[in-house]
Order: sequence, then C-alpha cells, then structure tokens
Amino acid sequence: MNDLAPEKMRIMQVADGKLSFFYSIFSVFFIFYSISFSISIIPFLFSVFLTLKRGKLLLIEFLVIIVSYIVLYVVNRENFLIFTFRVLSYVNIFIGLSEKIDYSTIIDTLGSKGVPLVISIAYIPFFYRVSRELIFNMRARKVRFSFSNYVLPLTVQTIKVAEDLYVSYNLKLYGNLIRKRNFKPRKIDILLLIASVSVLLVSCVYNPHFLQIYNFVA
Repeated sequence: MNDLAPEKMRIMQVADGKLSFFYSIFSVFFIFYSISFSISIIPFLFSVFLTLKRGKLLLIEFLVIIVSYIVLYVVNRENFLIFTFRVLSYVNIFIGLSEKIDYSTIIDTLGSKGVPLVISIAYIPFFYRVSRELIFNMRARKVRFSFSNYVLPLTVQTIKVAEDLYVSYNLKLYGNLIRKRNFKPRKIDILLLIASVSVLLVSCVYNPHFLQIYNFVA
C-alpha cells in the first residue's frame, strides 16, 4: 500500500496542474465570444499566449498572416484579415487547451458520452509529438525530406495508434465510465475564468481594430 502512495501523489499533482473540463466550457465560451464578436486583436494575443511553447506553430501562423495580408491587400480587401485572425485564434485555443485539460474530468462530466471527445483531444498533442520525432529521425538519418517520406510513416503510426491503448493510458480510468459530480474548481480553473472574462471585457471596452494599430504604427 505504501509503495503506491508516491505514484498516487504524483498523479494528483499532475491533475492539480490540469484544467477541469466543466469550468473550461465557460472559459472557452467567453473566449470564443470575444473572438467571434470583436474586431479587437486582444483575443488573438491571448490565444497566442496559450501556445507560447509552440514556436513552430506560431511561426507558421505568422507566415499565414503575412500571406493573407498580401493577398487581401492586392484585392483591396484588407478588412477581411480579421477572419484570418479569428481562425488562427480558434486553432490556438483548441491546441492550447487540449494539453491542459484533465481528461478524466471529461468522463466525470459526460460519462461514457465523453469518450469520443477525449479521443479527439488526446490525439492532438500525440500527433504533434510523433511529427517532431519523425522529423528528428529523418534529420539524424540524413534522409531527404519529402512529402511521401513524411506522410507514409505518420499514416502507419496513425493506424497503429488506433489499435493500441494510448488513449486508455492517458485517461487513467479504471472500471466503468461513471459520472462523478465533482464541481470543485481548481486554482488553474479560476485563473483561466478570470483571464477569459477579462479578455472579453477588455475587448468590448478597448476594441482597437488591428488595421488601426497597423496604421498608427505606420
């Protein structure tokens, strides 16, 4: 029994650093509302903050913004650039929160109906890690980078994942998938709620259009 205590404590510490799914729903609602009904750049900056550790992702998004602006500038539709920011904000929120949500709280809230959602969320960080390892191995073996050399191993790994217990391991669930009504918020839940509400309020009160900022700097 005592041998299991350190492992149990480690799992509890990991869970404490994760978001509760129930309260994440409210945070995501506030963030999505500020993204969808605001022309402010503030929600996008907040979404970038959630994905600061994803340097390559942010670099790709920066290039997407530049290309989008050039194309829209040529066709004289710069105002449509806000939709690029909104799409990228949605992507950042989904990717950023997918790694921070405690998967077991999804089952606590939705029961067995939450399993498909858990699978879809759990696969995002997994495929990101597989992609990084694949690129690292290609560089180590000095294999010439090509679309086929990259996609084929990734496809094989995808099929393999469908057959193993990766998702089950991440869930750390035992027995039946029964709802547990535990609505006690964690510290990180409260912080995210405060941050999301603040983003919504600031976006409504101070609502500068990104093109206004561009014109001011220019």
